[in-house]
Amino acid sequence: MLKPIIRYPGGKRRLRVPILAKLARYENWAEFREPFVGSGAITIEMINAHPERDCWINDLDIGIYCMWKSLRDNPELLARRVRDFVPTMEAYTQIRAYLRSRPIGACDHDVVHIGFCKIAIHCMSFSGIGVAGGPLLKIDQKWSPVHLCENIARLRHYVRHIKITKTDYGELITDESVPCLLYLDPPYWAAGVGLYAHFFRPRDHVDLARRLRSTPHSWVLSYDDCPQIRNLYEDWADIASIPAKYTIKSAPVITTELLISSKLPAKGAG
Repeated sequence: MLKPIIRYPGGKRRLRVPILAKLARYENWAEFREPFVGSGAITIEMINAHPERDCWINDLDIGIYCMWKSLRDNPELLARRVRDFVPTMEAYTQIRAYLRSRPIGACDHDVVHIGFCKIAIHCMSFSGIGVAGGPLLKIDQKWSPVHLCENIARLRHYVRHIKITKTDYGELITDESVPCLLYLDPPYWAAGVGLYAHFFRPRDHVDLARRLRSTPHSWVLSYDDCPQIRNLYEDWADIASIPAKYTIKSAPVITTELLISSKLPAKGAG
């Protein structure tokens, strides 16, 4: 079974069924794009279901970018780093400090190292939160090099031809070189500041809505259910709420999330 390499705060693997059902409504697209890819649960499902179509993923987080780039370009070296690693509190502290220093992937070796560190920190932290969280009490509890390497081996064949960038998300929305289907899972309004290195301020949420309103592409957007987000989209997009269950620091949290999507074209249009 294909699944993301890392646990990720707000990851959408558990919500993939309703999200994929929304995406399946749209036709006549040549490229799938995910501007905030994170662990990529939806991208993995889409490239598995549509191997003949192009895919472009993006994330400003250098760790996420390097993880995906290593998976595509140097999967053997990435797997070797995983096999050789032994989780300890000292290693956790060093990796956390390194990722917080905002490293730059200047060469292939650096890219693999940063990508590996991203995998390791999410496996050693509470609820997969990474540098924003704390370490697991049993630091190696979620570290399974055999399963990680098996997943790297499976995924490498699916990501060989995808485009991977670390740029402003807006480029994926405004680029009109081909007709696209967009899935967006941006930092949440309420919790984003405590979970991600690159969170949104209120004006950023407003700007995202503005860009989506003007794009010619079809899109599906997942968000936390709050009045501020509903107010941004309720007059011109489709809004549905879905139940969601997350585990934060071992405590299950039951909530609702929003699936917001572009209006389907009228029958016979075009």
